[in-house]
Amino acid sequence: MVATVVPSSAAAALSLLEEPESELQSHALRSLNVLADVFWPEISAAVPKIQEMSEDGAFPDASLAALVAAKVLFHLGELDEALVYALSAGDQFDVAADTEFAKTLRARCIDDYISQMEAEEAEIATAAATPSTLGNGIVEESLLPPKQLQAEMKAVFERVVEECISTGRVREAIGVSLDARRLDCVEAAITRGCKEPEERADALAYCFSCAQRLLSSRSFRKQVLRLVADLHRKEQTPREVVIANCLAHLSDAGGVAEALVRLVTPSSNGGSADADTQRELLALQICFDIVDNDHPHFATQVAALLPQPQPQHSAPASALPAARESETPASGDGDAAPMAVDSAAGVANGDALAPASADSRQQLDYKLNKLRAILSGTTSSALALHFLCSLNGADTYALRKVKSSLDSRSSVGHSALVFANALAHAGTAIDGFLRTNLDWLRRATAWAKFSATACLGVIHARHSTAAHRLLSPYLPTPGPHPLGPGAAGSTSASSTSYSEGGALYALGLISATSGRSAPLGPGGESGSAYLLSALRSATGSPVVEHGACLGLGLAAMASWDGDSASEEYDALCETLAGDDAVAGEAAALGIGLLGLGSGSELAVNTLLAQARETAHEKVARGCALGLALLSYGREESAEGLIDTMSAESDASIRYGAQYAVALAYCGTGDNRALRRLLNAAVADVHNDVRRAAVLCLGFVLFRRPESVPSTTALLAESCHAHVRYGAAMALGIGCVGTGLPAAVRMLERLSGDSVDFVRQGALLGLALVLMHHSEARSSAAGAARKLFARTAADKHEDVLTKFGAVIAGGLIDAAGRNGVIALVSPAGHVRMSAVVGLTIFTQYWHWFPLVHCIGLSLRPAALTALDASLRMPKMDGEAATASSGEATAKDAVKESPMCLMTAPRGMFAYPPSGPPETTKADAPAPAAVLSITLKARSREARKARNKAAAAASDSSAAKDGEAASASGGGDVDMVVESGGADTKAASSTDGPAARTRSRAKPEAGGEAAEGTPNKSDAKDGEDPAMAADEDADKKAKKGKKKSVKIAEDGKSGDGDGAAGAGESSGSPSTPALPVVETLPLRNPSRVLPGQECTCAGRRRAGVPCRPRWPAASRGWSWFGTRPTARRRPSTWNSSARRLPRRRPEIYPWRRLRRRPWLRRRCPPRRSSHRLHRPRAAAP
Repeated sequence: MVATVVPSSAAAALSLLEEPESELQSHALRSLNVLADVFWPEISAAVPKIQEMSEDGAFPDASLAALVAAKVLFHLGELDEALVYALSAGDQFDVAADTEFAKTLRARCIDDYISQMEAEEAEIATAAATPSTLGNGIVEESLLPPKQLQAEMKAVFERVVEECISTGRVREAIGVSLDARRLDCVEAAITRGCKEPEERADALAYCFSCAQRLLSSRSFRKQVLRLVADLHRKEQTPREVVIANCLAHLSDAGGVAEALVRLVTPSSNGGSADADTQRELLALQICFDIVDNDHPHFATQVAALLPQPQPQHSAPASALPAARESETPASGDGDAAPMAVDSAAGVANGDALAPASADSRQQLDYKLNKLRAILSGTTSSALALHFLCSLNGADTYALRKVKSSLDSRSSVGHSALVFANALAHAGTAIDGFLRTNLDWLRRATAWAKFSATACLGVIHARHSTAAHRLLSPYLPTPGPHPLGPGAAGSTSASSTSYSEGGALYALGLISATSGRSAPLGPGGESGSAYLLSALRSATGSPVVEHGACLGLGLAAMASWDGDSASEEYDALCETLAGDDAVAGEAAALGIGLLGLGSGSELAVNTLLAQARETAHEKVARGCALGLALLSYGREESAEGLIDTMSAESDASIRYGAQYAVALAYCGTGDNRALRRLLNAAVADVHNDVRRAAVLCLGFVLFRRPESVPSTTALLAESCHAHVRYGAAMALGIGCVGTGLPAAVRMLERLSGDSVDFVRQGALLGLALVLMHHSEARSSAAGAARKLFARTAADKHEDVLTKFGAVIAGGLIDAAGRNGVIALVSPAGHVRMSAVVGLTIFTQYWHWFPLVHCIGLSLRPAALTALDASLRMPKMDGEAATASSGEATAKDAVKESPMCLMTAPRGMFAYPPSGPPETTKADAPAPAAVLSITLKARSREARKARNKAAAAASDSSAAKDGEAASASGGGDVDMVVESGGADTKAASSTDGPAARTRSRAKPEAGGEAAEGTPNKSDAKDGEDPAMAADEDADKKAKKGKKKSVKIAEDGKSGDGDGAAGAGESSGSPSTPALPVVETLPLRNPSRVLPGQECTCAGRRRAGVPCRPRWPAASRGWSWFGTRPTARRRPSTWNSSARRLPRRRPEIYPWRRLRRRPWLRRRCPPRRSSHRLHRPRAAAP
């Protein structure tokens, strides 16, 4: 085992530095280089000596001394100075070493080198003119000359790149080379680091993606794309689609046209027909990609550079796919679906596309005509129209439900539903909802009528051949406007002016989506030409001029380069010079749309001067937005204009400056643009400027949606309501169509904000984020749709929030649930029309009719397959899904490779539409039982038990009575009515027989019946209790004014018969007693049998309380026959009238407890007591 000596100090090596011999000093430096990472505190005292040795040119190991000094300075925290000495060490500094010192200084060196290269590119400073800036400090010029320092840093950078290439880390080498603006290193990493074609293709794709997403310099990005195209051409099998895509990014129309001609030209080396067909398909795909990139001006340039066909071989215009659509007849029943399906079906089937002869030149002309038809945009528009119309899934039930819930008197709600219907049916050419609700639609007046007419342009987007026919009832007639020149001013406009202006606006929307060359006018002229003539004829009507200016700007979008003469620009400038608040705003927007992205100095000066001079805020804001549109995509070239607008005192111009930043850097994620917007969001004093600054963050970051929630998190919690609204809209724009959970959570929280317009922005942002998302893709989609419907139907919700909810309901299911807002094309290009449409849509805050411009951003969510004849192929097999078996999926791929679908079923299913299905109701949850409910149930159960016991007692008593009657025993009381009508007997088992009392009516002769005492005799023989009853009866009759009839027997029969009856019973002759009528008592006193009455009157009278028991038979009492039932009064207190609980064997008549007229009562003491009085029996 070998012993290892571990040094405990660096003193020995430090002592050797003082020796005069250079060999000893070199030995000391080698020792210190090993010990520096551990004993650097001890070595730090000798740093000046080591620095002198590194600067001494005669010292042989000066580079080693510089390395030792760099290590000690690194541990002391002097990174800038340590980097200088490390770079002076040359090869002694191992950049590939796996130490903290090497890693830190290597990263610091690369960062500083990148900063220097960026500064050189931007011409901020040059290495020879200014000292080099390293990190956060400034390096002294005496240490190293700037040029030598740059050379050393460059050497370190190249060594790092070479080390990455040698180890196979090609992507790291490409990334650091792009950051350092070193195209030579990028090319070396791709050519030398990738051996196989697939590896080179992957590296080139990564390089293209980095150029689009990470590079902020527009000029360097173009250089990278040019390099990628050149490297693709050097491949053995060049990828023509990728090359054309790079040239399209470079706006190289000539290179694209040359590639298209090369692909459609038959090969001269006698290639096969299949190879020529494949090359032709590549050319067609390139043309479709150019159109899908949404740069109509570039597509027009490419089509113009294609060789023109010979006159004798030229195909007629009807041979192009788009021209067949004009032969479709009009539909007068309001359903435009058959019109769109028939017209687009002819395009899809490729009718009349076959060449007339087999001549090679004619074949070439035929192919070139197909390319021109595609580049014009008419073919893509017809296919999109066919798809959206035939597969429309819009939910009209939801629209009808919202219509019924909105206040019919609110014009804001009316306009919101018009916008929602337009978005829900955008591009479908189905306007049935409007036609079936014409009475409701006629309620629109003034600008609401303008918006209602313009919505036809969104619904019939791409329907170019039927546009003029559909809008002809609303379009203005040719010639001067009937109002004349004296009709200036929006207040004097007639009702037809609003529909005419809206129709012109709608025509511009249709033209912007149908292709620039699509015929829209009655004579076959283009949309821009027709709208230009309409603008010139609309002099004197600001409303019509407003619609014509907007339509002209949309139809001629990005068609002016900013330098050449333009009739459209002159007409718009003439309208702007009139300084009308309504027409001037639209004219300024039209100028910006016309010169979109041109940065024309002429247009900039015109708009800026008008914005400063005008007294109308609408005109100033329109000019500011026009300036922002002119800056589209210019990036650093627009910095001068942005600085000028940001320094203005007018808030409207500063408002436009925020949109200028957003459009100039849209989709780049540039840090300078983000710093500008965030600074304005917190520093500006105007609400509109702060709101626009936060909103525009979404336009800059929409290529990186995952970074939008983190960027706007603090802004969404701001105490400023306008900032929160801007954060909500920025989330919607930056994360549009992504369904990002973080963005959804933030928007759901903002949807419950206390401010109405913040809730409005949150609902719109939620609809943008969840567009084209089913519940299978995002669980929040279904909840969001319910939230929109619930908010729109809430009668207590604010009108602004309901406006946002209604529009959000149409936006989330836009284009018949088949459309999505796509700001980036599949090829990676920013879609110009989509960005512009979304930008103008955000201006609905100031002007509602601009909502319709969001239709420019909608794109069909479809993948269309075509063959060389532009026909849709028939799929032989059914689509294979991920849920199918592996064998089934493989078979489907063999039969039809284009119909393989790996997504699970239901991932892209339509949400349920129509009224909700009635489902079986779930079992209700167990309800809480209160104590009072339990008491009531116990009381009812007790009643039931008592009733059963009483019934049993009655049956036993009846049996006993029958037995007693049969045996002749017991005491019997006979009560006989005078007249012999009835004879009733009741057997009494309660002791001695009761006395019988009767009041008989004298007979007609005036003589009483035999054995019947007269009235005076009855009083004399009556006990004092009955006398007291009658006296109380009289008092009650006088006090309460109640009539009590004392009915005597009116049908007295034979006295003999009565006497005979009495004799037969063995008792004196007794007439029948009258019916007893019972009046209720408020507080009846209860005296139990055997108890003494407590009534003071009876006690003073000295009369004892005699118990009155009812007979055993049902309904009998001591007072005669069954009393007549009376209605229970409102003061009934059942609990106070119950008898105490008694044993059933002692009181078998328990069932009579609830019959108060059968209970024992004391004689009344006052008029409120229950009174018993005789009543004549009913005949």
